[in-house]
Amino acid sequence: MKRLLSIILLVFGTMFFSQTTLAQPPKKTVVVKKGKPHHHPHHHPHYKKHPHKPSAYRPAKVAVYSPSWAPHKKYNRRWVYFPNKRCYWDNWRKVYVVRVNNQWETTTQKPADLDPEEAVELTEVDDDDDELYNHEEESME
Repeated sequence: MKRLLSIILLVFGTMFFSQTTLAQPPKKTVVVKKGKPHHHPHHHPHYKKHPHKPSAYRPAKVAVYSPSWAPHKKYNRRWVYFPNKRCYWDNWRKVYVVRVNNQWETTTQKPADLDPEEAVELTEVDDDDDELYNHEEESME
């Protein structure tokens, strides 16, 4: 009789515990974004993008530019930035934009020691911004 009672308890106990599950925390879904972290494709300082109307200097036809300072290079965008010199080349107007006595000035004279290999082509979003260089100060404030 004891044996029968033990078997019954064993069977019912096994059935009871097999139906019972311990409370588990809910499963979380983790989404991992692949690719590079957010960054600008150039080394230009971050600044607020302002909506721009088309520039008066915008050429009538799309062009590929090979500036005289880098005839072996091809540029598709208006602005080329030189981070070590903190100056710009404007492919549309064929001028440099440089800082002189804390003022931005345009010149056709190539700045001294300008290295074409450090040139960074800016993006299409920047093309219609005729005063792109003024945003550099905004980003440094």
